[in-house]
Amino acid sequence: MVNIWKIAAWPGLWDGNTRKNKERYIKEYALSRDFVAIGYGWIPDISRLSEQEIKMYLEREECGLIGRRTKEILNFANVITKGDVILLYNHFKVHIGIVKNPYYYVEKESEDDFIKDTEGEDIAPHRIDVKWQFNKKPFDADFSNWQDTVHQVTEEDLKKVRDEELKRFLAQKLTE
Repeated sequence: MVNIWKIAAWPGLWDGNTRKNKERYIKEYALSRDFVAIGYGWIPDISRLSEQEIKMYLEREECGLIGRRTKEILNFANVITKGDVILLYNHFKVHIGIVKNPYYYVEKESEDDFIKDTEGEDIAPHRIDVKWQFNKKPFDADFSNWQDTVHQVTEEDLKKVRDEELKRFLAQKLTE
């Protein structure tokens, strides 16, 4: 079965959660290098951690919504699989990708360790490789009510998709 996942276009990059920075991440990193990422750069390889260990890392950083964030992080690392659909979402636009390679962790100082904050810290080491669809064309969709970073899309959620071509594509994927 194919699952569809909305991934927010904000892995905690740079100096503020601004539209400009989100668009920079999408253009300079996600689309050009064929991946999506979540932040939490201070959490090591999620695939090696238990749910309780992830909660401890979040508590240590005084993150709110620990239960919800833990579930999102675990879904990103352990549930999203090859062939699933990724909706990279930013400001009423969504890019569509198909998972090529599920979760991997980018080790510090490795060749892929190129996304850093202004202090040089790793900020997007948790990644999934995707093959972008529709020539990387963005579609209109309103997922603004979903405050989570990682959201599993349901048939009911498709009502929020404005573009008919995208809606048909996603509805077909949900039945595969």
